[in-house]
Amino acid sequence: MARAIAKGAYHAVRQGEDFEDVLCEALESGKKELARTPELLPALKAAGVVDAGGQGLIVFLEGCLAGFRGEDAGELHLPPSKPSFANFIEMEVQNLSLRKLKSKRTLYAVRSSLWVIR
Repeated sequence: MARAIAKGAYHAVRQGEDFEDVLCEALESGKKELARTPELLPALKAAGVVDAGGQGLIVFLEGCLAGFRGEDAGELHLPPSKPSFANFIEMEVQNLSLRKLKSKRTLYAVRSSLWVIR
């Protein structure tokens, strides 16, 4: 994702485009690559979703573009996700004991984006 965005921006800069057009080209390149992510990662294809990090990067850049234009970025509208226990991301953070948590089922009740960091 980041490489496609960078390539789009690079080509726009090389063509002498202004900053807004560079950002637009970066976004367009990123959106095309995001659409390809299910083909690149079988797990995404099986789940019928695109790469979440890539989608987040697109949302961030859309906000940057709106801000540059002096516009309100508006509300975020994303397609509904398909929650699954396989979507838990576990990483490491200090001062958190996973033993205090009863189970992932307890965490799943939150029904929201959740990062369990240990």
